[in-house]
Parts: sequence; structure tokens; C-alpha cells
Amino acid sequence: MAVLSDGAENRRDSIALAFRDTKITCLEFDDAIHGLRTSSMHCFEGPEWQHLKRGRESFAWGPVIKSDPLGRCGAALIYGLQMAILKAAQVGQSLVGEDEPTRALSSSAVRVESSYLIDLRALETNHVKDFTFVHGYIEPVLVILHEREPTWAGRISSKHHTCMISAFSISMTLKQHPVIWSAANLPHDAYQILSVPPPISGVLVVCANSIHYHSQSTSCSLALNSFSSQPDGRYFL
Repeated sequence: MAVLSDGAENRRDSIALAFRDTKITCLEFDDAIHGLRTSSMHCFEGPEWQHLKRGRESFAWGPVIKSDPLGRCGAALIYGLQMAILKAAQVGQSLVGEDEPTRALSSSAVRVESSYLIDLRALETNHVKDFTFVHGYIEPVLVILHEREPTWAGRISSKHHTCMISAFSISMTLKQHPVIWSAANLPHDAYQILSVPPPISGVLVVCANSIHYHSQSTSCSLALNSFSSQPDGRYFL
């Protein structure tokens, strides 16, 4: 579940719910019924999307959905390495049907206008562990925590820092997503990425034995115990 909110006082938040395997539903509060109603539904299942599974019939987890802090879009990780981008409608647009009374979007809730897919394999972003949107950019920026080359217990001594983060600037109009910054040599046991609110911004990467802060201009790390080590093999002080 994710909350779509642009922070405006005259617009309500919307809720985006994700269901197995790739169903996404957006809900908003309706004054007429004093309850929730569906504003849009998105599904990436069926014969036309079968190629995205690459022969697999099941996945370790269902879709994971996150939202931009300013409510400009949402993102859902589906089929392991497919990122669905949910573009929010701009203020002043109307997304009602012909048989519905026209309502200005500025007085209702944030709504999803359209959606499209980004193939993370084509971006060489494999083994995704987590992702989040960050604060402080003109366009939505999606930071993905992923592992370049998986390691395992028997190779920890030679391959320990195998994770990295990549920040993609999402241009929903052009459907382009260039990498604007990245950070490599993160511990293999990194499992979560958190967005830091402004004025600091950036992200926190949470690992089993350390916490790392990264932004476009700076980075630092904090050891949590004696098992933490730097990429060159030295231990944190």
C-alpha cells in the first residue's frame, strides 16, 4: 500500500493498493457515499504481458508499491524486475467519464492518469532488494537498492560489498529515466533503503551491521557492531 499525496490543503490523499500478481487499485474518498471508491485500476496480467514472467509462474513476493513525496507518481515493482510507473494527473485536469458530473481535480483527490513499464533488466539493474523516492528534485527521482553480482556464505571473504544504489530521474512525459547518481561497494547484507526528509534529503541504506547515508553530493556510514568492514577490508573505527 502507498499513499499518493501532493501536500495541498484542498486535495485529499489517495490510496494505491497492490495485489498479486500485478493488480493495482487506486482509491479515494467520495463525499456522495461517505466512503472509498475506486478511481483507477491497472493490471499487467494476461497473454499480452506473459513475456514479462520469462517462463516463471510464481515469484518470491507480490508487487511492492511506493509513492513520490510530492504525489507526482507512484512506482510498483512487479515480476521481479519490471517497474510500473503510475503517473498522477496534474492539477486542473478531470478524469471523470462522460456519464459522470465534471469535477475539478483541484478540489478532489490525487488521481492516477496513466501507467507504463520500465524494464530494469535493460538498465542492468538486477537483483532488486528495495527502492524509494527521494526529496528535493524537480522531477521524481527513484533510488533502487540492488545487487550487481549475488554472493553467498562461501564467498563472503572475497565478495562482500556487492550491493549498490542507483538514482533514476523519472521523466513521465518523455518516458525516459537516466541515472543521475549512484553509489557502489555497499555490503551484501543491505536490505532496506529509506528516504531522508528535507532539508537533508538523500537516502539511508540499512544493512545487518551498518547504516550508510548517500546523496548526490556526500556519503557517510555508521558501524553498528564489530562485524562491519569497509570495501578495502578495513574495519570501521
